Amino acid sequence: MTSAPDFDGRTFEPAKDGPRLGKQLRAVLTFMLGSVWRSLDEISESTGYPQASISARLRDLRKPKFGEYTVQRQRRRDGGTFEYRVVAQVRKSQCLRCREYVDDPDDVGVLAHLAEDSGCGYCSHPSFVDGSCTLCRRPEQHEQMDLGL
Repeated sequence: MTSAPDFDGRTFEPAKDGPRLGKQLRAVLTFMLGSVWRSLDEISESTGYPQASISARLRDLRKPKFGEYTVQRQRRRDGGTFEYRVVAQVRKSQCLRCREYVDDPDDVGVLAHLAEDSGCGYCSHPSFVDGSCTLCRRPEQHEQMDLGL
């Protein structure tokens, strides 16, 4: 969410509503990221925004254009109050060798899809320390042979 959020809707007026909704979205996301369950009332108390706005921003966070976060919901033990938590979605990227989609938490692409992790054995050998790749531990000479050097 580094650029301005792309809100929409029949009654949405970009100049009037965009900055306000963007500020709400950032406040709700900042407060909610993590593993703590919170009710709409608790979120409202902390952020200062109405519960209806918070509910709308939680729905926004589920959308791809707002980060496709996982917004979990459960009933509290009292049975009537719902509580929520927001978990960041782990991005997926395609392995260059086997084309399988694998977790890419840093969003830089698949650097390795190693056999010990149920992968195909692919490694891009991004860096070497003491003559071995830091990911797959293969010796540097192996990389040179793979590249035809």
